Amino acid sequence: MKKEKFCKKAHIKPGIIKRVKKLLTIIDNINRLRILSLFKKHKELSVCDILNSLKLRQNLGSYHLRVLRQAKLVSSEKRGSKIYYRENKKNIQEILKIINDLF
Repeated sequence: MKKEKFCKKAHIKPGIIKRVKKLLTIIDNINRLRILSLFKKHKELSVCDILNSLKLRQNLGSYHLRVLRQAKLVSSEKRGSKIYYRENKKNIQEILKIINDLF
């Protein structure tokens, strides 16, 4: 009941609250935050660029990129033998707007 009242006061649907909670859990990891922060300076990066910039092992970096991709915070595109990533600005801005509206 309290949750429903809070959502009504904030004009946010409960489903959106659940999505934001899930996404906050996803970015509550230093490596995923570091990956996302790389996109402030770069429009897109190859997996090798990300791994080298952050000094991550391939298996660990691939795991975190997969989590971010599944959450639709980044998108990927294969070109030849390389995979390039870019942030999904629309989804990130949506999350930031919802969080801002809550406070």
